[in-house]
Amino acid sequence: MRIRTAFQELNLSDDYLFEKVMENEIVLKAVIEKILDIRISRLEIIQPQRMIEIRPEAKGIRLDVFADDAEGNRYSVEMQKWNEYNLNKRGRYYHSMMALDLLEKGEPYRNLRNSCVIFIRLFDPFRQGRHRYTFEQRCLENLEMGLNDGMKTVFLSTKGFQNDTDNDILAFLKYIEESTDEVARASESKLVRLLHQQVKSVKNNQALEAEFMKLLERDERNYERGLEEGIKEGITQGLKRGLDYGIRAMILDNIEADIPKHLIIDKLQKRFEIDRDTAESYYDNIAETKDED
Repeated sequence: MRIRTAFQELNLSDDYLFEKVMENEIVLKAVIEKILDIRISRLEIIQPQRMIEIRPEAKGIRLDVFADDAEGNRYSVEMQKWNEYNLNKRGRYYHSMMALDLLEKGEPYRNLRNSCVIFIRLFDPFRQGRHRYTFEQRCLENLEMGLNDGMKTVFLSTKGFQNDTDNDILAFLKYIEESTDEVARASESKLVRLLHQQVKSVKNNQALEAEFMKLLERDERNYERGLEEGIKEGITQGLKRGLDYGIRAMILDNIEADIPKHLIIDKLQKRFEIDRDTAESYYDNIAETKDED
């Protein structure tokens, strides 16, 4: 009997599994069609985990799933477990970067293709209990008037409770959180069955499992290294603060006792094993601060 691993326990909400499942264009097409309630004649994945950067020093974006349809519309589907409280600005930045990637130098603005960013979240980003929030540019003076700039941003939440969507979307959101045989068997959703078939295919792929375990080991090593470095830095900073406190206390006590500066410098060098320039620098800074007080 095969022992279940961390890989086998992944849900579709986990980045690695989500990316590998959505690399299947049939699955991705079905998901986008259901979320947006549209029909797509053909969908082509441009590049999984696509990086878009304007210049080396500028902030780039990493898109989980990045695809075009036959009409040239571009879609990005993003999974996020934790609320970083930046979705509004994040969505704006994603659209901006995608627009730069879509329009070649010298092309007229009318050639800019439509873009849709879909965020799937394991939290309610706007705390209104909705499963779906869809945003487009509207005129504040006449909400019936859309700007028609080709931008659409959709947020799906697994934590919604309002009666605002159909059973397929509800089943899809439940499966996002619990991508198990039990949930799939209990669901009547064709989309969930399609997703589960692909999830099982990915989880049965030993090469992908090995890749995931290597990434997991790398992440654990990086975590341990970061933790160790953080502890060392904390100790170093703590020792430095302790040293600073000790030097300051000695200087102030000796100044209060009217000990001449050169003798205080001598004491500092001997007590704290520092060179004369450092000792004088400490003395001058602390004496100046005392005078200001």
